[in-house]
Amino acid sequence: MEHMFEKLGINLNFEFSIVYASLLWIRLLTIVSIVPFLFGKPVPRKMRVGAAMVLMFFLFPLMKPAVPPEITNDSLVLFALYM
Repeated sequence: MEHMFEKLGINLNFEFSIVYASLLWIRLLTIVSIVPFLFGKPVPRKMRVGAAMVLMFFLFPLMKPAVPPEITNDSLVLFALYM
């Protein structure tokens, strides 16, 4: 995938972007699910998941570091990041 982006002249670390976006989305989903006054019981689950996804799309470019760190392939470290 990175070769295709390089041919198009786009400098993007695809693996880091996927991991970072999923970490951000999971944390936002947790916040949206726990905070009762924002999204309480009357709001369907699909709306909560969608709201977290929309927030992730808005916050991703703002929170992405300028120089992305290397992503480890160690499963235990990645598991700890997602918890």
